[in-house]
Amino acid sequence: MKKILTFAAIAAISFSAFTGCKKSSSSSSYFVKATVNGTPLSLNYGYGIVNSGIVDIFGFNGSGTSVTFPEITLVSTNSAAGTYTIDGMTVMAAIDSSATSAIGAAYGTLTITTSTASVMTGTFSFTCTDSTKVTNGSFTVKVN
Repeated sequence: MKKILTFAAIAAISFSAFTGCKKSSSSSSYFVKATVNGTPLSLNYGYGIVNSGIVDIFGFNGSGTSVTFPEITLVSTNSAAGTYTIDGMTVMAAIDSSATSAIGAAYGTLTITTSTASVMTGTFSFTCTDSTKVTNGSFTVKVN
């Protein structure tokens, strides 16, 4: 329970900071993609926030300043290139189908391939606490 509350707090703070940012009206080349329980999911906005050593990666659909669900969120205490275990403490992940339905990851991996001041790329996969499987995940996000 403590892990879920920690994740929820970090994600909420990060997302509220993120939604205050002005977003471009075009999806450009930033994205988050995955397969959820065998169904492909392509989210046309990918953004990353690095703040005090914590990286938050968000993928969602929308245009301009409107955000639509589903959303995939990845949070890590390390923004350097490398492979990290999603453990619910130092690396967390979730998929939200609505503003009130976040399902946290029980386990998985996050690989950050490229990490610069402006762009982050990588892959991920995780299994949620309700057995939802998120596989074949990839991202290219603009870092703010």
